[in-house]
Amino acid sequence: MQEKGHRGKGASEKFVEQLFQTTGQTKNLVDGDELIKQGAETESAFYIKEGNVSLLLTDDAGNKTTLATRGQGEVLGELSLLLGHEASVSAIAQGSVTVIEIQGTALLTMLREDPGQSGRLFKASSV
Repeated sequence: MQEKGHRGKGASEKFVEQLFQTTGQTKNLVDGDELIKQGAETESAFYIKEGNVSLLLTDDAGNKTTLATRGQGEVLGELSLLLGHEASVSAIAQGSVTVIEIQGTALLTMLREDPGQSGRLFKASSV
């Protein structure tokens, strides 16, 4: 039985990490660093290698609500990036976080060259 928070990597998670490592850049974040800003166009997608990221929604009055927390093995920003939408939430590091950032142009080029990877990326990020 695996401990909560210490799960093994499945095939789709390994695929996504390898995909990001191939064309991305590792970044180390500290508590409060903003990966994605609500309302801004997304230029990168992020694979969370270690740590947790809060997804925050800010309403018109400036009130912030935590909608979810994302952790190791999860991807952020890929849908906004690929669909060309502004980010619907902000993504903020909780404590020390390591991510692999991939620029949108690099990701789109790679997916155009190997369209089969698009389905695998969406399947892995929707789990």
